[in-house]
Amino acid sequence: MDDTRGQLPNDHEVPDHGTHRSELLHPSEATRTWACVILAMTLPFCGSLFYFVILKESKVAQGLYASVKVFTLLWPLIAIRWIGIRRRIRSSPPPNHHVRALPFGAISGVIIGASIITLFNLTPARDYVMQMAPRLRERLEFFGIHSVGVYMVWCVFLAGIHSLIEEYFWRWFVFETLLTLVARPIAYALAALSFALHHYVLCWQYVSPIGALIFGTGVGVGGLIWCWMVSWQRTLAGTWLSHAIVDAAIFVVGYQILFA
Repeated sequence: MDDTRGQLPNDHEVPDHGTHRSELLHPSEATRTWACVILAMTLPFCGSLFYFVILKESKVAQGLYASVKVFTLLWPLIAIRWIGIRRRIRSSPPPNHHVRALPFGAISGVIIGASIITLFNLTPARDYVMQMAPRLRERLEFFGIHSVGVYMVWCVFLAGIHSLIEEYFWRWFVFETLLTLVARPIAYALAALSFALHHYVLCWQYVSPIGALIFGTGVGVGGLIWCWMVSWQRTLAGTWLSHAIVDAAIFVVGYQILFA
């Protein structure tokens, strides 16, 4: 008789069914998983407080910023491979599902990006945001961005590579790990909030607290949309493309603020 029905799979994943998936984990595994995901959800926010607020004029801030980015790249691998937390098992995706996710990713990115550029250029938001220009120039120069050419290279990196790292960290790791611990609506809310937190700090450096709340919440809504997309599409391909296009639109607005 097959007696394996109640056993967990042996591949760092848990089945994707039910609403109380933490019941599928042994207590020690659930504790490790919570510890790993809470650290992932909070360290970027705490780091941003240090390198944007507490140490903002210090050279240490640059090294701390780089360290946080290294953390986002390596922590999921460490947590899964060496600490041994488990992720959910997905049903087998259809062939070419990565490619099939791209059109919706492109459409969503264009809609969100076009909305950002339109709001900036055709509403009073432009006058408000233009007040950011002196402070934004100062911060970019602190990080070595002194010219249009360097700005463009920086934008290509952030839109193309950094957006992928964020999708891998916030959607593939944080969101899908939360799905092994809590009900889906709670996972959506926690993943979106944790994604928004360090963006609140970032926006606060350039605009008023109310402006930071508005812009940071917009980032959280974007994170919520990308969580839904990765859950529906079962791939990062669509969310990465959408995220990259949205970032590109933000950098178009940044160019208008800084150089136009």
